[in-house]
Amino acid sequence: MTQPSIRPNVIDLLCNADFSQYRSTNTLLHKDGRPFTTEERALADSATREELDACMTRHNREVAHARMTDDATQALVALLLRYFAKLPAGSVAGDAINAMSDHDRAEFDRLYAIVGDSDWLFIPSED
Repeated sequence: MTQPSIRPNVIDLLCNADFSQYRSTNTLLHKDGRPFTTEERALADSATREELDACMTRHNREVAHARMTDDATQALVALLLRYFAKLPAGSVAGDAINAMSDHDRAEFDRLYAIVGDSDWLFIPSED
């Protein structure tokens, strides 16, 4: 049986690498700071051009997704703050959502779907 041209474990390994220190240290590190093991270094060194391209494509998608999520988070907070400005002190996100117009509620739902798990919106502040 032929080996697939793109090995998912190689892509995962490369996408978990922190290349920012490589030039100065000549050591591949994981994003959490752990150095690659000898086996991981050998696997990374065996990466094909197709695997490197796939890693770059995945990285670019992850960056674009993070940017979109950050933008949606900022827009969601701005939308909520517009309503909080009109609500009494001590109001919570649910109060702001209930006060929204249909148009703003639709926008809130759209942004909330992009942001994903946003339980932080509903956690009481310590203020």
